[in-house]
Amino acid sequence: MTKKPAPSQPTPRKPTPRKPTPRKPTPRAERAPKRAPRAAAEPKRARRADGETTRARILATALDLFRRRGFERTTMREVASAAGVSLGAAYHYFGSKEEIALAFYREHQQRHSEVARKALATARTLRERLDAVFTSVLDVRGQDRPVLSALTRTALDKSSPVSVFSDELSDVRDADLALLREVVSCPEVTPDVREPLALALWALELGLVLRFVLDESPGQAMTRKLMAGALDLVPPLVTLLGMPMMLPMREQLLRVLIDGGLLR
Repeated sequence: MTKKPAPSQPTPRKPTPRKPTPRKPTPRAERAPKRAPRAAAEPKRARRADGETTRARILATALDLFRRRGFERTTMREVASAAGVSLGAAYHYFGSKEEIALAFYREHQQRHSEVARKALATARTLRERLDAVFTSVLDVRGQDRPVLSALTRTALDKSSPVSVFSDELSDVRDADLALLREVVSCPEVTPDVREPLALALWALELGLVLRFVLDESPGQAMTRKLMAGALDLVPPLVTLLGMPMMLPMREQLLRVLIDGGLLR
């Protein structure tokens, strides 16, 4: 019996790839508008400005209380109440009334440096340079003698953070000494005399400021006269110390300052 041939299978057709339909560009008018950047910097600046204003108000209020009540009798609660802020807000800006006093000293020192350096720009001789710094220190301190008077006892207490010799005020001392080193960095002063001279002038400045705070003469004229007389002595002493025959004295002076802890 003859077998019938099997019917042939139809060849499967490959699918024709569909061409992607090109998208029409969206007109600019229909596009979603870009979001404007958030103005985050402006609120931060406003908060910073408000914080600086609050801090300045607390500082000014505290200094006024120091003048009227004295430093020892003034409390942080009284400062906060008089400044119109909560006690927590007062402690946010100043951890203690001693920190307020430190801020006062730092602001005074910065103001003195600015005034003194402007005067130094036109000073030529060593005597003129000394006058620029010492006159300006009394002028700046004179703007707030009552506060300095209220802080005098604490400033001389070596255990207090507000003492002129405390670690907390080391930045103020360093800035004062840096200014005095600028004063003596001139041709009239030999290099090996400059550092001990700067330290001696710093000690003179402390003494004059203390005398100035306690001076009740009109315009503190007695202190200013004392300052002028002391500064008149500096240039001839510098000339004398710069002589070769005075080398043993210079070396002895350095030893005294090193032994006293003022020089390293």
